[in-house]
Amino acid sequence: MLRALAITGVLAATVSACAVAARDSEAADTRSLRAHEPSWYVLGRYSTTVKPEELERNANIDLGTRRVDGSVIPPGKRWSFNQRVGERSFERGYRAAPTLTIEGKRAAVGGGICLVSSVVFNAVLLADLAIIQRAPHSRPIPYVPLGRDATVSFGHHDLVVENGHPFPVRLRAWMDGSRITVEVLGTARLAHEIALETADEEPASLRREIQALPTGDDKIRIGGVWVRLYRHRKRHGSVVATERIGTSSYYPFRIVPRDERRSP
Repeated sequence: MLRALAITGVLAATVSACAVAARDSEAADTRSLRAHEPSWYVLGRYSTTVKPEELERNANIDLGTRRVDGSVIPPGKRWSFNQRVGERSFERGYRAAPTLTIEGKRAAVGGGICLVSSVVFNAVLLADLAIIQRAPHSRPIPYVPLGRDATVSFGHHDLVVENGHPFPVRLRAWMDGSRITVEVLGTARLAHEIALETADEEPASLRREIQALPTGDDKIRIGGVWVRLYRHRKRHGSVVATERIGTSSYYPFRIVPRDERRSP
């Protein structure tokens, strides 16, 4: 009996020692892996706010933000907002929420997702990624500066960027209360600073007429403007290169009351 107890005690001690050794080895491996992980630096960061009372729209924004989060773009590769976020549908968790149209606000599945793409657009601009594809809204929007918005529509308008850096970049995106933030991280710092400028603003000519809706929105007169967006690369406070990102055309629309509208 005593001998059996002694053997059992020795076995238990051996098992315990092995478990401790295994944990110590695992911890050492984890420390080794962390030591070899690259350091990530913030290359570009942008944030804006949402209206807390717009619950359905904010749910779409939160869902889109979470799907952007964690994206990695290797050197020389392109990244598509629509491919990453996917089609906006009820089956994929999106809700019907107000979206901006030229006639006013209308409910659409995924309403609000353009706020996410616009914040991503500003973050990648500041991170000096190449803009391959981007389309402005038909009229100015309030959550980013004029000329710095990016509308998306699955199968139609997309935001596509390319990583021209010699290192990978990663997107972090999150929603905290009424604020949405997107960061672009890189394994090396930029050798220059980025400054954005919206300039060459001029009135836009009339593009088309729309039929007035029987609501208060039909009294809104939509003004038009053309603007150009520039990205300046600076070193030691001096501009060393300037890139024109594109021209945003927010065309005016003349509203025609129903009783004055010409028959086709």
